[in-house]
Amino acid sequence: MQAPAINIAESLGKMESYRSNRSNVLPNMLSNRSNRSNRNTGTFGGPSYRGAINNRSSGFSPLVEDADHPASLSVPSSTTGGGSSAPAAAPAPRRTQNFVESVASSGPFSLSKEELVEIVSFDNRDKESQVQVLESYGAVEGIADKLRVNLDSGLNAHDGFEDRTAHFGRNIVPPPKSETLLELIWDALHDRILQILIVGAIVTLAVGLAQHPTSGWTEGVAILVAVILVVSITAGNDYFKERKFKQILMLQSDKHVTVLRDGKEDQVSSWDIQVGDVVLLSVGEEIPADGIFIRGTNLSVDESPLTGETVPVKKSPTRPFIFSGTEVKAGDGAMLVTTIGELSTGGRIQAMLNEQSKTATPLQEKLEKFANIIGYIGFGAGILTFVGLTIRWIVDVAQKEWEWDHMRSLLDFFVIAITIVVVAVPEGLPLAVTISLAYSMVKMIKDQNFVRHLSASETMGEATCICSDKTGTLTENRMSVVETVVGAEQRVHTSFSPSTIQPFLLEPLCEGIALNSTCFVKYNEGETLPVFVGSSTEGALLVFGRKLGVEYEEVRENATKFPDNSFPFSSDRKRMTTLVKPRDGSAPYRAYTKGASEIVLELCSHIATPQGAIPITPDHKAYITSNIQRMASDGLRTIVLAFRNSQTLPTASEEIESNLIFIALTGIKDPVRPEVPDAVRACQRAGLIVRMVTGDNILTAKKIAQECGILTADGIAIEGPEFRALTQERRDEIIPKLQVLARSSPQDKFDLVKRLKALGEVVAVTGDGTNDAPALKEADVGFAMGQSGTHIAMNASDIVLLDDNFSSIVKAIRWGRNVFDCIRKFLQFQLSVNLVAIVITFVGSVAYGESPLSAVQLLWVNLIMDTFGALALATDEPEEKILERPPHTRDESLVTKGMATYILIQTIWQCILLIIVLFAGYRAVGVDSDSEIEIYTLVFCIFVYLQVCNLIMARHLTLELNPFRGMFNNKLFCFLVVLIAAVQAVAVQVGGDFVRTEALNGKEWGFCIGLSLLSFPVVINARIIVRFAMQHHQAPSYERAAGTRANPPAEFELQSVNVQGASPRNAGAFWAKLRAASMFLSMYRSNQGGDDTTSHHSQSSRKSNEARFVALRDDDISETRM
Repeated sequence: MQAPAINIAESLGKMESYRSNRSNVLPNMLSNRSNRSNRNTGTFGGPSYRGAINNRSSGFSPLVEDADHPASLSVPSSTTGGGSSAPAAAPAPRRTQNFVESVASSGPFSLSKEELVEIVSFDNRDKESQVQVLESYGAVEGIADKLRVNLDSGLNAHDGFEDRTAHFGRNIVPPPKSETLLELIWDALHDRILQILIVGAIVTLAVGLAQHPTSGWTEGVAILVAVILVVSITAGNDYFKERKFKQILMLQSDKHVTVLRDGKEDQVSSWDIQVGDVVLLSVGEEIPADGIFIRGTNLSVDESPLTGETVPVKKSPTRPFIFSGTEVKAGDGAMLVTTIGELSTGGRIQAMLNEQSKTATPLQEKLEKFANIIGYIGFGAGILTFVGLTIRWIVDVAQKEWEWDHMRSLLDFFVIAITIVVVAVPEGLPLAVTISLAYSMVKMIKDQNFVRHLSASETMGEATCICSDKTGTLTENRMSVVETVVGAEQRVHTSFSPSTIQPFLLEPLCEGIALNSTCFVKYNEGETLPVFVGSSTEGALLVFGRKLGVEYEEVRENATKFPDNSFPFSSDRKRMTTLVKPRDGSAPYRAYTKGASEIVLELCSHIATPQGAIPITPDHKAYITSNIQRMASDGLRTIVLAFRNSQTLPTASEEIESNLIFIALTGIKDPVRPEVPDAVRACQRAGLIVRMVTGDNILTAKKIAQECGILTADGIAIEGPEFRALTQERRDEIIPKLQVLARSSPQDKFDLVKRLKALGEVVAVTGDGTNDAPALKEADVGFAMGQSGTHIAMNASDIVLLDDNFSSIVKAIRWGRNVFDCIRKFLQFQLSVNLVAIVITFVGSVAYGESPLSAVQLLWVNLIMDTFGALALATDEPEEKILERPPHTRDESLVTKGMATYILIQTIWQCILLIIVLFAGYRAVGVDSDSEIEIYTLVFCIFVYLQVCNLIMARHLTLELNPFRGMFNNKLFCFLVVLIAAVQAVAVQVGGDFVRTEALNGKEWGFCIGLSLLSFPVVINARIIVRFAMQHHQAPSYERAAGTRANPPAEFELQSVNVQGASPRNAGAFWAKLRAASMFLSMYRSNQGGDDTTSHHSQSSRKSNEARFVALRDDDISETRM
C-alpha cells in the first residue's frame, strides 16, 4: 500500500519549481528561526475545546456524593503532560535567492505563501524535521502571529479580506481545461466515415470542374458545406455540454465549512476560506485546506488518499499537519489554515488531473452496442445500393458508346453509398443520451437534486424501493422539546421557564445540555426560527436550555473540558459523553451523558432528588419507561440526560458511562413534512416500496411511518437488534413485508441494502452520517443530505438532496424515467427515418439508375435526425403521469413492441407514399415524367415534411390520440420544428443545383404539405385500431403492495413504457368508458316508460344495467389507477 504514497509525493515534488532548492531552504529556515525557538510557545490544545479559560464558580447547590453513596466512585487517575523543547540551532547555510525573494515578497504578512507551503507540505521529508521547522517559527502560535490571527477568536469577520486574498489567493482549484470549439470541431472531423465522404466530395469537385469548369463545382462543394455544417453543429453541442458539466463540477467542489470568526462559530463556503482562518473540524468532514492542528478531542484523520494507509492518523502537537483532501474519521478539533487553492496538497493533486475521466453510463454502453448493430445494417445497405447501381450502370453503358464521362457515375454511386452509411449510422444516439442526461442534471438542481454521477439519473428510472432516513428527510428537522420528566418528579412538564425546574436540577441540566454538545444556534436576520448548525437534536436541547434562562455560549466559554476522556456520539453507541470540571467545584471531574432513552436509562443507577442522588427504584424506572413509550407513541424522539461525578480521572468509556445519575427525560417533536405523505403515495403508485430506516425508538418510528403512509396494516416494523439476530432465511421471509427498521445501526442499513439487491431490487438509499457511507456506496443510488449530511456521506453518494426533502427523491425518479423515455422517443423517430431513407434510396437507385435523394439532401436529413432530433426529443420534461406505471427493468429491451409497431407503421406508410409519388404521383400536379429533378424535389420535400410530422408524433410512446398534447410546453422543440420546416422551404426554393432541387409553385407546395399532413390521421387511426385490439385485455394493478414486484405480464409489453399514461390499462379504460356510457343510455331508455305489463321486466332490466354500469365504472377506476 506504500506505492501510491511514493508516486503522489514524487508528483507533488514536481509541481512547483521552487522545490528544486528545498535542500538549501530547509536548513536555512532552521538556522534563521532557531533564536525564536526559545520563545514560550505554550501548549497545543488546552483542556477546553477553545483553550484553557478561567473557571467561573456558581451558586447552585450541587448533588453531593460521598462514601455512603454508591454514585460517588473512585476511579484510577491518569496523568497527562508533555512539552516540547526548542530544536538545536543548525549551522547557517547560504541563503538561496528563492528564499530571499519569498521573504521580500511577503507583503503585509510576515510569511509568504511559498514559505507556508514549505512549512506544511506532504512529501517525503522526515516528519520530525518538519515539526522542527514549525517550532522554529514559534509553533502554531508563531504562525498565527505572522498571519495576524487570534487562535481563540479567529479572524475578524468585519475584515473584507482583500489583502489576504490578494496575498494568498482564493481557495478555488480551477476545473480541468475544456476543449475549445475549434478542438471539438477537429475531434469531430476524425470520424472515419465523414473523412471518406470528404474525400469523395473532393474527387467529385475535381471531376466536375474538369468536365464543366463553370458549373461542375456545385455538387462537390455542396457535400463539403453539408459536412462542415454537420461537424459544426455536433461540435457546438459538445461545447455546450462541456460548459454545463464544467458548471456542475464547480458546484460540486463548493462545500460548507465551519470557521471561528470574532469568537463565534459560523458556516462559510469552502471557496471563502482565508489563510489564517480557524476551521472547526468534526467527524465526517473533508479537510478544505492545508493547516496546523490547534486543539482537538481525539482528532483522527484518514490520510489514505495521500498515503494509501487505511489506519487513521491521530493529530496532536507532535503530528500537527493536516492536509486538504483528507477526511476526519473520529473526534473533533480546530486547525489554522495555512495553504489554500492550487498550492494546497489536495489542490495540487486535483490540478494534475488535466481532464476528468469520462466513463460511459450503462445506458450509453447499451446504446453504443445498439448503434453498432444499426451501423452494420447501414453499411450493408450502402454496399447493396452501390452494387445495384453499378449493375444498372454496366447494363446501360454496355448499350452505349464508351466515354470517360461514364466513370463519373461510379463516383456518384460511391458518394451515395457512403452517404447512406452516414445516414444509417445513428451517431445521434450518444448525443441524445448526453443531452438528456445533461439537461436532466441541470433541471434536477432546480428540483433540489445535485447529481454527482451521470449514471444515477438513469438508474433512478429503474428504482424499485427506497430506504429512507426519518429525521430531516421525512420530517422537517425543526426539532423542539415539548415534554420533559425531570429527576424523581412524578409529573410531566409541557411548558418551560426557570421556575418550572427545581433549582437543584437547573444548573446540572443546563450545564450538561450546553457542554455535552457540538451544535450551535444562529438567528438569521428577518427569520424568527433558529438555525441549528450541527445536530438538530442538540439544537432543540440548546433552545430548551435558553428557555430555562441559561445561555449555552456563557457556559461553554467558562468551562474546562477533558477532550481526551470524552466520547463523541456514534450511531453504534447511540450516546455521547463529555468529561468536564464542575463549575461548583463539588468534584474534580463530572461526566455528562445523553442519548437514546432506553440505552442511557439502563446505564443509570441513581436518580436526582432534592436530597441528592438516590438509588433508582423499579417504580422510578417504570414511571420513566411508561413516559418513554407514551412519548414515542406520540411520535416524539426521547432523549435521557444523565451525569456522574468522579474523584479521579476516568479513561475508558465503561468507567465514565456507568452508575450514572438520571437528570431528565425529554420528548422532542419533529413534525412530518406536509408534502411527504403525497410523495410516498406517488412512489407507491409508481411501483416503489418506501421503507423507513431510522435510529429512533420503534414506537416513534411506527407513529411517524403511519403519518407518512409508509407503514400499512400488513407491514412489518422491527428493531435493529432483533433484525440482526435473525437467520438469513428468516430475513428473506420478512424483508418483502418490512417497512420500518427502528433502532438500526449503519451496519443494519448496509445489510438490508445488500440483501434487497440480492433479491433483485434496485435500491435507493438516503443517509447523512459518516457511518452511512457504506450503505450509500452499496446502494444503486445513494442520496446524501446536502444540509445535514457529512462530507464523507456526500462523497459516497450519487445524488445530494440540497433540501434534505423526501419529495425531492420523487422528482429524481421522474427525471430518471424521463431520461430513458427520451432515448426511446429518439430511437423510434430515428429508426423510422433510417428505414425509409434506405428503402427509398435503394428502390429509386435500382429503378432510375440514380438515387432520388442526393448526397447533400441525405446529409440534411441526417442533420435533422441526429442533431435537431436529439435536441428536440431529449429535452422533453417529464409529466406527472410518468409515475403511474412501473419502473423499467435493467434487462428490458430498448425497443418495445409498441415502439416496433410505431416504426413499422411509419415505415410502411412513408415508403408507400413516397414510392407512389416517385413513380406516378407527380402527375397529380402536372409534372412531366421527363422532369426528373422536379420529381426528385417533390420526393425530397415530402420526405422531409413527413419527418417533421414524425418528430411530433414520436414524442409519445403511448397510444396518445392527440399528438400535439404537451408539445407547446417545450419551446425548444417548437422552435426546431419551425426551423426545420423553414430551412427546408428555403433549400427547395433557392437551393438549385447546389441542393439538386427546383423551385416549387403553390400547387406543388400544397401537394407536398397536404400529403405529409396525412401522417397524422394515418397514425392516429392505427393507434385506435391497436386500442381496439387491446380492449379485451385486463391489465394488472401496478401499485405495489409491500414487497411485491411491479413488472407487468408479458402480454402488456406492447406498451410497457407509457410516459403519458396512455397504457394498456388506459386503453382499456377508454373502452370501459364507452361501454359505461352505452349502459347509461340503456338505463335511461328503460326508465322512459313502457306499460304496466312490461314494468316488472323494465325494473329488473334496469337493476341489471345498473349493476353492469357499476361494475364497468369500478373497472374503469381500477384501470386508470394502474
